[in-house]
Amino acid sequence: MGKFRFSSMALLAFYFGIIICSAAPSLSAEESKRALTIDDLLKLKTVGDPQVSPECMWVAYTITEVDLEKDESETRVWMAPISGGDAIPMTAKGSSASTPRWSPDGKYLSFLSSRNNGKTQVWNLDRRGGEAQALTEIPQGVRGYEWSPDGTKLVLVLQDPKPEDLEKDKDKNEKMKKPKPWVIDRLQFKMDYVGYLDSRRTHLFVFDLGDKKMTQITSGDFDDSQPAWSPDGKFVAFVSNRTEEPDINNNTDIWIVSAENTDKGKTLRQVTTNFAPDQSPTWSPDGKHIAYETVVDKKHHYGSCITFLAMTPFEGGEPRILTRALDRNIRSPKFSPDGKAVFFMLEDSGEQHLAKVDRTAHRDQACALPQAPAHTHLKPIRVGSAEPLAHRQRSPSWNLRTTASTDSRPVPPFRQGRRWFLPRSSAYSATTARSPPP
Repeated sequence: MGKFRFSSMALLAFYFGIIICSAAPSLSAEESKRALTIDDLLKLKTVGDPQVSPECMWVAYTITEVDLEKDESETRVWMAPISGGDAIPMTAKGSSASTPRWSPDGKYLSFLSSRNNGKTQVWNLDRRGGEAQALTEIPQGVRGYEWSPDGTKLVLVLQDPKPEDLEKDKDKNEKMKKPKPWVIDRLQFKMDYVGYLDSRRTHLFVFDLGDKKMTQITSGDFDDSQPAWSPDGKFVAFVSNRTEEPDINNNTDIWIVSAENTDKGKTLRQVTTNFAPDQSPTWSPDGKHIAYETVVDKKHHYGSCITFLAMTPFEGGEPRILTRALDRNIRSPKFSPDGKAVFFMLEDSGEQHLAKVDRTAHRDQACALPQAPAHTHLKPIRVGSAEPLAHRQRSPSWNLRTTASTDSRPVPPFRQGRRWFLPRSSAYSATTARSPPP
């Protein structure tokens, strides 16, 4: 657990440090106070998708830049040592790359990229040197992927191909000159960042890196996404809305399929039966449980309800809501190596914090933030009668950690003038973020 905490916190510190150091435009002393311009905004770089190497020595991530003259953006994969040091670009300019993933043995760094005017494929970089090599040659391109635990296979997220994707280049070029009209035959006919929708669906395939054989493991008139390998590599958990009419609701559930099934996923195990969205599955180290994000509000509406952390046996059954007392959204759950805790990202006052919860705790207990590095500007505040919680005007970022209390309803912080206070009877343990002096 100590190793995981170190890598997680180092990753969090690295993430904040990159945003502050490389993303912010540099200003001279005389320009330190002026209005923000469009040029300033275009200089901002977006950092995302950090991935810690298996030995916890490096972190791979993406940086996206905008080119106003070309009216396009470009994303590159970088790598930096967790202990500090210069960042190393892993992909060159001129071709965007995304979704960096380490091979389980740490020897390779893979990513998605469309090169030479081709479709998006999985590419692989040997950390010992050499050019990136394409691992896949999928006609319709790859939308997502994950390494198997033993490093011999990939699970691929592929959309059903268009007819022209499977045709020869000559026939394809001829048909592209004569675009066909859009035929609308489903309730949801358009989606942001996608455009018009057709009847093609997204499914999962297992790709053997040895013999290049690909096996389809899910099918049907449904979209499947977010694959997660079980620790033993025998199963794949995934997210799918398999209700009678998926276009009129967002009721996704967690499902499990055998990684070696031969019936294209006709034999599935439904893990969750919630009436609202369940997503982001992650396996416990022993493979007996799955943690995931869930919404429990029966009157839920997309984007308007709190997302909780839940855990359930992989065979299915009654789930445990591990953050029921937490009135904040959570995302990206991940078990600690010993399986005793679940780490996740906690949303609070427009900020994101690394948090954890003990999976053996009472279901009404909330979460505790681990100690953060000094340069993330997080500091603990002593809790007592009328002890100042934060010297700022906006709502504080407090750590919701239930403690032994006779009152089952934690008393929230209260405000007096410009200061926030924690009552003695409160069951919360406070942590403030970036609190300026009064």
